[in-house]
Amino acid sequence: MVFSQSVSRGRRLVVRLLAGGGAAALGAGLLSLALTRWAQPIDAASADRMNPLVFAARGIVPVGYAALAFTLGVTVGLLLRRTVAAMAVTLLLIVGVQIASPLVVRQWLAQPVTTVSPLQMPKEYGISMSRDGGGMRLQIEPEQRGDWIVSSTVVTASGSEFRGPADTTQCGPEAPRDRETCPKWLDQQNLSHQVVFVPGSRYWNLQWREFGLLIGLTAVLAGFSLWWIRRRLA
Repeated sequence: MVFSQSVSRGRRLVVRLLAGGGAAALGAGLLSLALTRWAQPIDAASADRMNPLVFAARGIVPVGYAALAFTLGVTVGLLLRRTVAAMAVTLLLIVGVQIASPLVVRQWLAQPVTTVSPLQMPKEYGISMSRDGGGMRLQIEPEQRGDWIVSSTVVTASGSEFRGPADTTQCGPEAPRDRETCPKWLDQQNLSHQVVFVPGSRYWNLQWREFGLLIGLTAVLAGFSLWWIRRRLA
């Protein structure tokens, strides 16, 4: 206690942010490296490392999340001054960030590619029809290994999503040979297949972009914490 009297609160906060945040980032980095190396055969076989659920657990992105989580916890603790409450709020905020990231932020960082091509009915496809049998939607999975498929939509010549109306004599439960007649009927509707995707070749580019954003947020929170503690002393 005697020795700490010559050290300002701001300096102690900087040391704790650097030491604690560095330890959290190092631990996350080592775990991510071990997991990435162990999962290499699985990722190569499944070609899904761009999958939002897998992406955040590989590479350098977990390091950014660890640094952000630690600094966010420090910031919330300074504001609330209640340990248990700060832990609960930090957990909720980090979970919110991890949910919002693949839904909104990551797509913006990745700048997805959009392709539109004439619809060629594959062997496997899905159809959902309204109760009255008039409206219908198609679900088609693109055959693009290694890419992150953001959306796959069947569109009309005007660019809007195809929703029917369906010819119930060719498609649907009342059609006697639905699996044969429905694809032929759909081929005659001048439909296109619109796919929005992020190429697998952008994996590391996207990793670095998301990592940079997370570290930027970490720096902003650290700066705010330093400002806040000095403001309280003023």
